Amino acid sequence: MPKEQFAVRLRTIRETWDDRRTTVRIGNSRTFETQFLHLLELHQWAREAVEDIRDVYGKRFPIALGPSPERDQDPPAFLVLIAEVQTLIVALTEQRYGGESVYSVAMSMHGNVLPQVTGPSGKPGHWTRLQLEDVLLSMLGTFERSRS
Repeated sequence: MPKEQFAVRLRTIRETWDDRRTTVRIGNSRTFETQFLHLLELHQWAREAVEDIRDVYGKRFPIALGPSPERDQDPPAFLVLIAEVQTLIVALTEQRYGGESVYSVAMSMHGNVLPQVTGPSGKPGHWTRLQLEDVLLSMLGTFERSRS
């Protein structure tokens, strides 16, 4: 058992650093293309998180992940829906600075609480897997409280 626990911890540290390197590389660039790639990466992480949630809560738990974002969406985005009560929207946003377009990824949460728009700590558009998972855990906590 202890050897398996160490192996899990090793995989976790390796995956965390791989994710961080990728995210920093993508997050440092504010072009449409790099931020769209970051949005796709976030969708993949959300897919894995939804699978983990179903493993813990059961396959019938009411959680849904929207389809992968498309370049021609306006704006490119995806959503995670929990029990048709909590919704997380992850979208590519555009701001104009001095006539130039600058892109980043933003998340907004809607549901049985006031809508909240959140951004990552650090650079705008620079989300990590852990930050996405924390947002989902927060939504699950709100869902659990609403069931009490």
